[in-house]
Amino acid sequence: MDRIVSGALLYAGMNMKSGVTTATTALRWRWLIMCMLTLTLALFPHEALFALPLIVFSAAAALLKGIWIINDFMELKHAPPMLRRMLMLWLLLTTSAVTTAALWQS
Repeated sequence: MDRIVSGALLYAGMNMKSGVTTATTALRWRWLIMCMLTLTLALFPHEALFALPLIVFSAAAALLKGIWIINDFMELKHAPPMLRRMLMLWLLLTTSAVTTAALWQS
């Protein structure tokens, strides 16, 4: 029985010594990248807020972070397809509206 459990844990990607799965490591890296993106955008000079490259970078970062949050942190990767489509559509519409408003002002 012990061999079956250890084999299943190895198959799931769990390191038996540390107890950290590869999925947990991936989530930690994504969390770190999302924090770095947020800090990069927050620490930009305010007079450069309406520069076209910054607007495009901000929109791309928001979409990437939103997709990661929906799929991984809200754990909706295996949710019903209709729910995922509705959330992705909401994310796309919201990001598009904010990006359009920022481009309109610049």
